Amino acid sequence: MGRKSLPYFEENTEPLSARIATGLHKIGLAMKQQTWQQAAASKPLPWYAEEKLRAGAFCAFVGLELAEGRRGATWQAWAVGDSCLLQIRENALLTAFPLTSADAFNSRPLLIGSQARHHPETAQAMRRAHGVWQPGDCFWLLTDAVAAWFLAAQAAGKCPSVILEGLLAAPTPEALAAWLADLRQTRQIRNDDTTLLRITLRGAPDDA
Repeated sequence: MGRKSLPYFEENTEPLSARIATGLHKIGLAMKQQTWQQAAASKPLPWYAEEKLRAGAFCAFVGLELAEGRRGATWQAWAVGDSCLLQIRENALLTAFPLTSADAFNSRPLLIGSQARHHPETAQAMRRAHGVWQPGDCFWLLTDAVAAWFLAAQAAGKCPSVILEGLLAAPTPEALAAWLADLRQTRQIRNDDTTLLRITLRGAPDDA
């Protein structure tokens, strides 16, 4: 419970061309955009759907890369929008990226667009962070609603990582669904799509 002090580094100082070359390449954006466009254009659409297609679709993104080498056990992450990465060690929050508090969330985050013309905005919005990990660390990758709940619960002195781990360990997925429904009904979490991914690192770094 609580928060430990562990240095990590967040960057958005690379030239725009470098961010396009590294960040967008890492997430394979150009290929995904092309696949989406081909799928969308493969069948006739009503006029209103064609208008939506021209406008494009938008989403948040957070990705994590783990490594072990000369610099030790390291991680780096990329994010666009308000999906978050949270690094937990012994129930303490070490890193919250790219948003660090529940108050930082809003209704109009910068997002990844499905059209190639959105590349400059995406590159400008992309954030990169890097740090170190050790066996036993847990990384959560969370969409915005559950990330905001997590950070609020952590700030209130609770152990949201333990809560989520217990729900994921339940014998059926209905436990998580019922928990979310209860939080939404009591307005403890925003009524939005919720996705979460847990990565727990076990054993020696090169065995994790």
